[in-house]
Amino acid sequence: MMFVDAARRYLDDLPADATGWLAGLRDRFVGKALARIHERPGHPWTVDTLASEVGLSRSALHERFATYLGLAPMQYLAHWRIQLASRQLRQTHQKVAPVALQVGYDVSRVHK
Repeated sequence: MMFVDAARRYLDDLPADATGWLAGLRDRFVGKALARIHERPGHPWTVDTLASEVGLSRSALHERFATYLGLAPMQYLAHWRIQLASRQLRQTHQKVAPVALQVGYDVSRVHK
């Protein structure tokens, strides 16, 4: 609980023009989109579905993500999925295809 309190205090003290992941969390829309991505990384997200879930147009969501995180929403999602997959591959004995499916990649589209 101390960590959560410290994080909240840190977020409250961030300057209004701050950027980065924590500043993105503070933004009502970007924070909601990040929560959705992290809750369901394997979901077949598109910019349209993510924007709809957070109540913004796709262009507004893209602009806010770029402002706070320096990435488009789908770029952020791809980076997050790769982080999750690499962690699973290091910590388990699973093969690449099942891990890829778990984090949201459609392995049927991979060229053989």
